[in-house]
Amino acid sequence: MKNFTCFLFLMFGIGNATLNAQQNVVLEALEGCVVDIPANATCLCSTISFTKCSSVLGATLNDDPSTSSGIEYDWSNATSSTLGVGFGATTNTRALVEIGGQCWARYNMDVVNSNLGAYVANTDTGWSGYYNNAASEPAANEGRLYQWSAAMNGSTTERAQGVCPSGWHVPSDCELMYLENTLGMSVAEQQIAAPRTTGTVGLKLAEVGYTMGGSPSTNSSGFSYILSGQRANNGTYNGRGSSSSIKTSTNITGAIVTRFLQTGSTGVERGVGGAFNSGGQQVRCIKD
Repeated sequence: MKNFTCFLFLMFGIGNATLNAQQNVVLEALEGCVVDIPANATCLCSTISFTKCSSVLGATLNDDPSTSSGIEYDWSNATSSTLGVGFGATTNTRALVEIGGQCWARYNMDVVNSNLGAYVANTDTGWSGYYNNAASEPAANEGRLYQWSAAMNGSTTERAQGVCPSGWHVPSDCELMYLENTLGMSVAEQQIAAPRTTGTVGLKLAEVGYTMGGSPSTNSSGFSYILSGQRANNGTYNGRGSSSSIKTSTNITGAIVTRFLQTGSTGVERGVGGAFNSGGQQVRCIKD
């Protein structure tokens, strides 16, 4: 529409000042349309964060040579469970990992959201808690399970800070697609809502020790994802030790987007559905 407006101004000889202003609007719009994942139409013009972990205040390089696709850093704030400060992790050691230029939390979030509500089946009340109603983490860095409004800490804006530390945010669908692209998933598969197996990305994301789709997980990315289970929207818990879900900040007309890893597949499933509002999944933060 803006391009068409410019053509009308040219046809009818409107003054140069006005024409230049119109052209600048068009140029600004075009310049803001960044192609971060070539051929991925879903993420055209989307904002995707690229920040070196070395720029994070309190981060110290502590790279693990076994994770060829990632660079790990210790982070002094990682163990803080104060909302807006840290991850609530059990250790500061290698708490950050840089993959493809993105700086990710290496541990699941274990921080209580400010809008915490009592659990109600099939309803997003801002609930968060531990697997099987445990009083504390079942194992180190499994983190809490969050309904969508809990993960977002009441916000509905994509890439909101949510329960993440200041300067971090709940990742968008496209930020996870960029991660998947970096690790070898085909562009065609990135965009579909289904199990996606090109590039065996699930093996590269999952902590060493799982057998996924008949192959051993490698954690070559350093993402160190734990298959710590989830809570279905009806309230039942399932999957601990065999599957796990990651929440995103992307809401497609009421359908929340997630990622799902399981021992039955070498890949990563992209889930899109309204049930993920009230279901409980883990949160991994990404640096702004």
